[in-house]
Amino acid sequence: MGKDQDLTIKRVTLASGGEIAKYCPSILQGRIEKIIQNYMDNLFIISEEHDAGGLIEACCNNSAWAIGELALAYPSEFTNYIPQFVNRICELFNNENLKVSFFNEGKEFSALKRILIFSYFSSFISLDKLPT
Repeated sequence: MGKDQDLTIKRVTLASGGEIAKYCPSILQGRIEKIIQNYMDNLFIISEEHDAGGLIEACCNNSAWAIGELALAYPSEFTNYIPQFVNRICELFNNENLKVSFFNEGKEFSALKRILIFSYFSSFISLDKLPT
């Protein structure tokens, strides 16, 4: 399999993990820390000349969206990853290779907004007091 095929499969797999977290989170129970870390590892963008097809950026977008879904499904498990996530997001926002499309009001950015809001408020309140 070629590099583009591998990245296409990775992109779809990353999105599928977000869908699973959203619609049947119990399937991921017991593996969530490893899954979150895997998604964190995919939060990066490289220069357009090295990502001509945009597949690495698509993997990054899908990871960001899936992390939002994982944070909503597993708030207490995600709390440990908030500092790492915020650092990664700040790196992305400051990355000169970031394309404008990343800021569209699509589901990727909506998930980013939700997770940033979650991160902000969870730093002030105890997660066990959140409404269920």
